[in-house]
Amino acid sequence: SRTGEKLFFVFDPVTRNVKSLPKIPSSDNSFQSAVFYKGSIYYQGDEIDLMTGIDGNIKRYRFDLTSQTWEKLSDLNQPDGMFNNFTSFEYKGKIYATGIY
Repeated sequence: SRTGEKLFFVFDPVTRNVKSLPKIPSSDNSFQSAVFYKGSIYYQGDEIDLMTGIDGNIKRYRFDLTSQTWEKLSDLNQPDGMFNNFTSFEYKGKIYATGIY
């Protein structure tokens, strides 16, 4: 299955330590993005039907750093027929991402 465990880590550049966090509980099989915003981490992935190629069943989760838990957010239906990856990062308080359209 391409929907295997989604491991999640955080890296502290000061101490150079890597810490394993709870696995992302999403059933998607196509990672799209992970964004840090206002103290939480947001994950998004597309659950693509591997038999038909139909996409657009976007799974979304929010990771609460305080409780160390994932919260399921509402799914999105955004079919576009593409494998989309949105590599994102925050710089000077603004969130940036790249993608292929």
